[in-house]
This record gives sequence, structure tokens and C-alpha cells, in this order.
Amino acid sequence: SRYSLDMRIPELSLLKAAVLQASRNSESAGAQYRQTMNYSSSVGSARTSVDAALGLATVLLQQQREAEALIPLYAARDELDAMASEAADWAAPRLVSLGVLLRRYDQQLATSAQTAAALAALEEANTLARSSNDLRTQSSAIGHIAAIALDGGHTEHSLAYSRAAIGLAQDEQAVDLLWRWQWQAARALQRLGQRTPALDTYGQAMDSLEKVRPYLSATAASGFDRDIGPLYSDAAQLMLEQYDETADKAQQQEILVQVRSTIERFKVAEILDYFGDECVVDEEQQLDVDQLADDVAVVYPVVLDDRLEVLTSFDGQIVRHTAKVSRRELSRTASAFRRGLTRRPTQRYREPGQQLYGWLLAPVIDQLRDSGIGTLVFVADGPLRTFPMAALSTGSRYLIEEFAVANSIGLSLTSPQPLEESEVRVLAGGLSVAVDGFSPLPAVAGELDMISELYGATQL
Repeated sequence: SRYSLDMRIPELSLLKAAVLQASRNSESAGAQYRQTMNYSSSVGSARTSVDAALGLATVLLQQQREAEALIPLYAARDELDAMASEAADWAAPRLVSLGVLLRRYDQQLATSAQTAAALAALEEANTLARSSNDLRTQSSAIGHIAAIALDGGHTEHSLAYSRAAIGLAQDEQAVDLLWRWQWQAARALQRLGQRTPALDTYGQAMDSLEKVRPYLSATAASGFDRDIGPLYSDAAQLMLEQYDETADKAQQQEILVQVRSTIERFKVAEILDYFGDECVVDEEQQLDVDQLADDVAVVYPVVLDDRLEVLTSFDGQIVRHTAKVSRRELSRTASAFRRGLTRRPTQRYREPGQQLYGWLLAPVIDQLRDSGIGTLVFVADGPLRTFPMAALSTGSRYLIEEFAVANSIGLSLTSPQPLEESEVRVLAGGLSVAVDGFSPLPAVAGELDMISELYGATQL
């Protein structure tokens, strides 16, 4: 009875460590994993020791303590080598985890020091999984081998392995693996210059992802946006390459619609992930993004790593322009603008505000004026969400002085049509006196009176 209890204690300790890790309490989780490793070894619970070692290595890599992470990784490798032949079905998925963590070590340090060890672990996992007919683990092992091949520039090999992993995932109905290998195959096809198959495969990956997206939030290593967003931006960039090589105006418009629709799919997924509620968006009632009022233009920025693409919709067309600004520089400028706006009465916001205006609007502003546009709807992305667009300026005039300005989280989520006045009920609230060190806003009282006159609002 005492021996049975001792054997159970490591498992309970391992469960506690996993709960702490899931709660993002990494320090406590690491300490618990370390304790579990030590105790499991002392009572001869090798399986629990391996799981604890892999858990500890995961935590240490998340903390960027790579040198320390190698110790539990090597300990897990030694244990797995001793047990693999006797417990193939148990060892195979652990060997996949070992291979993935060794590859992550190399990625974080930009080395290839552990690549050979990672490949050896994944190949052994594939062999063991095949012997026990474990299709899921086979798919996982082969898919990660394909990833290493893609990183190493062996694109054709990566594509072949990715397709094998896709087939196994489909046979096992492992959709949580399927979208990853489809995305990987799409990148390989793109590198090989096979644009049409690549675009088709990107579409398949997005379709597969949407089936499992609700379950991914908790497992995204660095966040939903950073882990999953690149799938959509990769597809959009390939479409824009297609645009650049197309001279037909009608086909160019079709491509720009596809680019916008692709980014829109991500915005919807992002909103659902943020709220953790699939009922936030009613797919049957998502709106037609081209049903705009005559004097409305939609400014749709697409933030890519190396540039900013801006798609502006008005007069039944989409106009594209590109700003050669990296995501990092765009973020710095947006941050400087936001900080400058809050440090009144300084003028520090003017220069970054003019720069942002130049990137977002300057190339298309004359066309907007010529078309009689009165309202700009911004569907902001990334760092562009952090400041009021109305405060952008040419240097002599603010944007709000020329256009009404609105913001939308996504065109398929927000109606682009004006509200019917008969349906409007307004509660108008505003603050016009100085509070907590903030300057008074003397125009607020007059603004509230005008809103009340127009709509019969209740004032607060």
C-alpha cells in the first residue's frame, strides 16, 4: 500500500505542475516540475520523470533560459532511449515533444546545434508510431521533420514530408494538426514558385483552422495574434505578389477583394478569440463590406513585417498604395504619436502624426477629395489601433477638420451604412471642466447642445 502511494505521488505532483503552467505561473510551475523529476527518479517512476523533464524544459525555454533547458532535455532523452523499445506507444509522442523542444532551442538562439538530435528524436518517434499504428503521432513527427527541412532550405523534401503528414492527419481526422501542415505545405509551394497551388493550400489551412480555432487560445505559445496571424498575412502577401504581376484592372480588383477578405477572416477570428465566445459573431448576419454610402470611404491598412499596405474603398473600387515602413518602425511612430497626444500642451505629436498621415492617406487624398468623400471609416490593425485617427494632420490641418472619422473592428462586423434617424436614441454625455489635472474641454457643452438639437438626446 505504501509503495502504491509513493508511485501515485509523482503523478499528482506532475498534475499540479501542469496546472501551474496552464495558469501562466511559470516560476512555480518550474519549481514543481523540478521537484517532480527528482522525486520520480528516487521512487523509480521513469515515465513521470520524463514528462516532468519535458515540462520543465518547456518552462525554461519560455523564460529564455536555454542553457538550463538542455539539462532536463538530455535527461528525458536518456530515459526515452532506455524505455522506447518496451513502451513504444507511450514513448513515441514524448519523442515528438523532445524533438520539438530541441528545435525550439535552436530557433531561439539562431543556431543549428540541436538539429541533428531533434531529427533523431522525430525519426525514432515516427518509427515507433508506425509500429503501433499511431497515425496521429506519425503525422506530428513527419510534420515537424518537414518544418526542419523547410528551415534548412530543403524545400522539395519539406513539401513531400508535409503532404505525407497532411494525409495521415486527414486519415486520423486530426484537424488540429492538419491546418499546421497545410500552412507549411503552402509556404513550401510558395518558395517553389507554385503560386496557384500555394494559394489553394493557404485557403485549405484557413478552413481547417476555423474548425479548431476555439481550442487554440490556451495553447498559443506567444499569443493568438503572433502564432496564428502570420497564416493570414502570408496568404495576403502571396495575393499581393499576384497583383503586382497582373495588368488586367478587373483581375487586380478581384485580387484586392481577396486580400481584404483574407485579413477580414483573421479579424473575425481575433474577435472571437478575444471574447472566448463563438456567439459574439453571427455568421449568418455578417455584412457585405462593399455596401457603402456614396460619400463614405473605407481605409483598410494591412500591417506586414516589411511594409504597410493600404486598401482604400470608394466609388465602387479599391485603390492600393504601399508605404515602405516596417512593422517595428510603424509601431514606434504610433507609440510616439499616442504619447505626444497625452502630453499637452506640447507639440510632440505633430511630427509622428504627419508621418502617419503620409503613410495612410497622402497617396490617395486627392482622389478622396475629388470623389466628394465626407466620411472615412478606418479598419485599423495592430499598432494603428492605439491612437485616434481624427488627430492625424497634414501639418496645417487636422483630419477631423476635413472628414467625419469612424473606426471599425472589422467591416463584416460593423454596418457601413448610416443609421436611420427614426431609430436613433441618444444619450449624450461629456465633461467640460478640469478634472484630475486634465485641461477643461470648453467646446463640449456646445457639442452636447448641438447633438441634443439634432437628435433630441438625453444629456448627461
